[in-house]
Amino acid sequence: MAKSKIARQTNSVKRVRNSQNVVPLNLTIPYQDIRTNKPRQFDVSHLLHLGCNKESEKIDNRAVFIRRFCEKANQYVSNGNSAHTIAAIYNSLRSYLVFCDAVNVEPFTESGYLRFAGNDGELRHRIKMFSPSKRLWEYNHGDELGIKESTASALLSVLRSALDWCGLPVSDWALLHRGFAGER
Repeated sequence: MAKSKIARQTNSVKRVRNSQNVVPLNLTIPYQDIRTNKPRQFDVSHLLHLGCNKESEKIDNRAVFIRRFCEKANQYVSNGNSAHTIAAIYNSLRSYLVFCDAVNVEPFTESGYLRFAGNDGELRHRIKMFSPSKRLWEYNHGDELGIKESTASALLSVLRSALDWCGLPVSDWALLHRGFAGER
């Protein structure tokens, strides 16, 4: 029986891997701390790993979010804004990722956000642990210190910026929990 022309063509089509189609992961942000005068490029590829530790296993589904974060951070500085802000937002995102990995919850989801900032989340727990009458030297080793509600409000504001830069609908998730008073 004769074969059709379509069957012959499917065998002749071969996939060609072209290295020009591959886009490198450029996971760097402009970072400027207090000690330096000029921002430098800082590699944030460790955020792709469990616990933000390069020796741990790599979590592949984070690459999309971290790449968006890097693009927004570079765009933010190229628009003339401060690289100090980028450092604060990066530190907030890193601590959030470490927390989510410690409690074994996916960080770039609604459940991860609510586990940190929700009505019974980590920030509320830290506020409850705050005791202004106790001095720092009165605490035992290993005791939780806690934070003020105004500090929690500031932490959450910076975290929302970071997650927004990652491309998440954080403004919609913010409606799912009570706000922080932010009183001083």
